[in-house]
This record gives sequence, C-alpha cells and structure tokens, in this order.
Amino acid sequence: GDNTVGIIDISSADPQKFVYTSHLVVGLRMDTSRVHGNRDNNCGNCLRGTVFSPDSKYLFVGRMGGGGITCFSMPEGKLVGSFSAFCATPRHLDIGPSGSWLYAGSNSTGFISRVRLQDVITALGSAEGRAINGPEGEKLYVGKGLRTIAISQDGKYLYAAVNGESQLAQVDIASWRVVRKVAVSPFSVGLAVSPDGTHVVVTSQGKGEQGGGNSIEVFRTTIQ
Repeated sequence: GDNTVGIIDISSADPQKFVYTSHLVVGLRMDTSRVHGNRDNNCGNCLRGTVFSPDSKYLFVGRMGGGGITCFSMPEGKLVGSFSAFCATPRHLDIGPSGSWLYAGSNSTGFISRVRLQDVITALGSAEGRAINGPEGEKLYVGKGLRTIAISQDGKYLYAAVNGESQLAQVDIASWRVVRKVAVSPFSVGLAVSPDGTHVVVTSQGKGEQGGGNSIEVFRTTIQ
C-alpha cells in the first residue's frame, strides 16, 4: 500500500534462504501509518500486476489506482518512465510465451489490452523518467470485474477470471475474441494454466453476505 515493489533474491534452492534485497518506489512512497479502512480505497497507486521482460532487462508494474504502467530498467532498478494509453488502470500483467506482446487486464473496465512489447520499449526510450501516453495497442471486452489473466504455453489462448460475473473466460489470441465462458464459484480471482495447456485452475473468494468462494476449481480445457 505504500507504492513500493519489493525485490527478492530467489537464487537459492531453499526458500528459507530467499533474501529481501531492496525495493523500488513507484511515484511517491506513502506513509501508511495513518491509513485505515478498505485497502483498495487507500492504497496510493494500488500496485498490482508485475512482469519482467523475457530478457529480464525491464520490469513493468501496473498502477491499478490510476497512472497506467511504470517501467524500470533492471537490475539497477532505474526508472524508465510510465505509459497510460495502453491501459489506464491495470490489475494484472502478462507477457505471452513468444515474448512479443504485453497484456494487461483492467478490473474497472473489464477490458484486456495488448500491445507489442517492442513498441512500448521504443516509446519509453524518450520518456526519461516521465509519464507518457505511449502506444494504445488493442482492447477486448471480457467481462465485469476482470481479475487475473494467464496465457497458455502454446500462446493460443488467454484465460481470464471475471470476478463480477463469476466466470472463467477463454480468449482465442489469433482471432482476438472471447470464444468461451463457463460459470465458476463466486467470485473468481486467481487462475493458472497447466504447462501442457490441458487444465486451468481457478480460485474464488466469495463476498460477504453474497456467499460462495473459498474454493479452488480445476477445469479441463478443449485443445484444438
């Protein structure tokens, strides 16, 4: 909630020896000592999705509270700049297995956006730490309350947890359209695709008096 991203050294084979090394500040580091109430209403830039470029030279951080996506050059953690035209309120980020596209899901709008990663890097080349509009890319409406997104290892499908509709959505990447939606337990939040693409695991959270959630469901995919 203080606009920082922690950097953890996970080079050891023993998780007990993972080491916190530093943190990166996105915008201004907040003083959270007086912050109370709903964390989603008091989280500054509300940092969520984070993804490294395939060559590990760049780290992209989604600012769900507004402000688009911030980019750092790694491993030094130098601020490159931010861009917002692509996705103004990103909740989750992913880069396809080809390494050519950056994807973002917006919880507030229900849209998935994609843009060529090289177009982003080229645009940020002149940002010098500033916020720019950057490339817009393409957008696809998936559903209300979009949360986690994940791409199959073959790069054919993107899956999305549609929280507000308690659904799992499947997007055909080649045609860039939603090809399937299935009902899941209320209210879907997290998901992951098995390495062979045959299964998708979905977690659901439930919401107060609306019930549901607190579950993990496994779905078998249709391989085409």
